[in-house]
Amino acid sequence: ATVDADRAGGNDDDKKDMNMASILTGGIAELRLCSGVDLCAVARVSSHVSPAAATTSNDPVVVGYARTPLGTFGGTLSSLKAQELGAHAIRAALQNAGLRPEVVEEVLLGQVLTAGCGQAPHRQAALLAGIPNTTPCTGINKVWFAEISQVHCGFPEGIFAVCASGMKALMVAAAMIRSGERKVVVVGGMESMSNAPYASLKARWGLRHGHGEMTDLMVHDGLTDAYDAIHMGECAERTAEKFSLSREALDDYAARSIRLAGEAQDGIFKREIAPIEVKGRRGRVTVVDRDEQTGKVSFDGLSKLRPAFRPSGGVVTAGNSSPLSDGASAIVLMSRQVFPLVIDVLVNVLRLFFEVDKRFSSNAGNFVSTWKSRGFRKR
Repeated sequence: ATVDADRAGGNDDDKKDMNMASILTGGIAELRLCSGVDLCAVARVSSHVSPAAATTSNDPVVVGYARTPLGTFGGTLSSLKAQELGAHAIRAALQNAGLRPEVVEEVLLGQVLTAGCGQAPHRQAALLAGIPNTTPCTGINKVWFAEISQVHCGFPEGIFAVCASGMKALMVAAAMIRSGERKVVVVGGMESMSNAPYASLKARWGLRHGHGEMTDLMVHDGLTDAYDAIHMGECAERTAEKFSLSREALDDYAARSIRLAGEAQDGIFKREIAPIEVKGRRGRVTVVDRDEQTGKVSFDGLSKLRPAFRPSGGVVTAGNSSPLSDGASAIVLMSRQVFPLVIDVLVNVLRLFFEVDKRFSSNAGNFVSTWKSRGFRKR
């Protein structure tokens, strides 16, 4: 209320605040306080939100994001449960946003393979990340792409897919913020395909006679259409057939994709990946900070692989299709109504720092080093 009153009055201090805010939001590469709070996590997002993109006070803006590295099936991250991966992503996203877990009003996480994770794995992830147990948490499983599959892929009955459950969580959170129901929401997705269990679906009431059958819940719950019993790989084959995509075109696209993903490990991926510690045998700790799937691959190597789903005439292989993976990601969404208040707080804090520094140096730029030399590294 005080901030709004000052703005209405248009006083000089307010103009200075707005000037500093414009400096903060001008796309600064790196700006950290000695306490470790990353102001750029907030500053960068404002520089990317144009007036045309955010026209109302309740429009959602992204103020923090992070993800784990992507682990291969049975790879380094396989010892971690999905909820542990999710918690790591949430903690890192909140840290990047400079926000405490207590300010989060709701958590929405997409997850498909929940079998064996225990009750409410989304709440488990939130609690492990330090979010209070009074914060509502919701898990999302299933997204319907019937319109896409009917119109573009030629499937009359439509195909029910689960791949975008995390994206659906983002859509729901954005709607919450636009409606004014929530101001700060954490959204994301988490999955550990390596930990998907096998199950004997008929064992509870007795197999009676003969051999029992084990069902791979990763395939049953995650990779098979529940209504037509069609494997997702067969859906890919039908899509390639519909659009006349050749094996050569798929392999060429896959080789390029893998190459670009490898190059991004030291670029944009490095900025979004939150390194994670994994304990191995005998207590040895491994720090994973790169995606495990990326590597050197050639078109010739991909062309030698056999079709994975249609032995005769198939074009989808293990090399040109999506891999089985472990990982999690999280995004912190905030109402644009609240976002300027965060900027104002940061501006006032910076102004206080520089005012104090004037007692020691005429150059305010030396304040950080002065503050460090006095031992105020943590608060």
